[in-house]
Amino acid sequence: MRINSFKAIGFDSKFWKTPNSEIFNNLDTVNKIQTTENVITFLDDQISKGVAKIDSCPAIYVLRLTNHFKSVISIVAEIDYNDRLALFPNEKTDYKKLECYKKFFNRYRLQTTPVLTFYKSETPIKLLVEKIISNVPSSIADIRGTLYELWKVREQKEIIEIQSNFRNINKLYIADGHHRFSIFNDSTLKLSSRIMIAITDSNSILLKSCHRVIMGNINPDWMNAISNFAVVKFVEDCGTYGKNNIVLKFRDGKSFEIIAKHGNGYFHDMVKRDIIEGAFKVSDYENSVFPIPGTFSIHESKRIFELYQGSSAIIFVPHISITDFLNVVDSGEKLPPTSTWFEPKVTDGFIVRRF
Repeated sequence: MRINSFKAIGFDSKFWKTPNSEIFNNLDTVNKIQTTENVITFLDDQISKGVAKIDSCPAIYVLRLTNHFKSVISIVAEIDYNDRLALFPNEKTDYKKLECYKKFFNRYRLQTTPVLTFYKSETPIKLLVEKIISNVPSSIADIRGTLYELWKVREQKEIIEIQSNFRNINKLYIADGHHRFSIFNDSTLKLSSRIMIAITDSNSILLKSCHRVIMGNINPDWMNAISNFAVVKFVEDCGTYGKNNIVLKFRDGKSFEIIAKHGNGYFHDMVKRDIIEGAFKVSDYENSVFPIPGTFSIHESKRIFELYQGSSAIIFVPHISITDFLNVVDSGEKLPPTSTWFEPKVTDGFIVRRF
């Protein structure tokens, strides 16, 4: 597999000391970098002020993200989309979401976040770039409690060395960015076939399942409907529920454990199809169901209900192990959309690729 250098748009250290950097720290505004018509204006304004720059020469970027869970190093580079047989998505496509990404991409010709990928750990990525990360980073930022350290690798000798280290890696798993990856499958896009990706190793990345917040009312007879395919058990103490089973937490404080009758792993299809759409009778999944990080625990239910006013229930989904994840993908199967949550994620707009 060949990875390539490219010219990125990024922010220097001065930017993170200006009020404009608060757009990355405010959860109400951070997504505006990707979804509003102001994206071009925002970037051009920062470039005109000299705090954002389009790199003058191509580079491969080394990015270290450190939060309270762990520190993850990744290589940010480009890969030719024609090499897509080497990239393995793990989730099915949500076509409504894909259309939104296509509209954004066709209009702005921007990729605001690299597609997050990883390989099965043979050599930790840290060992491949330890010379580089021993130097002072090109830029440092603290974004919502995560420390960002970025190194720009411009020297051709160092770029060739990184490329040679990845030449024997012939399989990358897509962790986050399935829909951004899929837009390049559209033959109407007369653009560069190269896509920006971030690469790390499977031992470094943090993998969790996605929990779900349900907005509005649900079918009052949900328990009988679920009993057709799972055992429903009332739980008084949330600390005692089975770690391999789904837990429903309602706003009134009641908790229920759902034990699938079809063995481990069945919960991946069961959450959306059987529980939410089937038993709960939620017809508008896109607007009524919100995925939240698997890093939230059931003991934070009160906080989640406060964040999501109008919600009636939370579905806590058991974590999937990296081994189970790889077994699913290697067998040729795919998980439902938003089944997994990988961290640390790169926030939208930190590294931008303009086509």
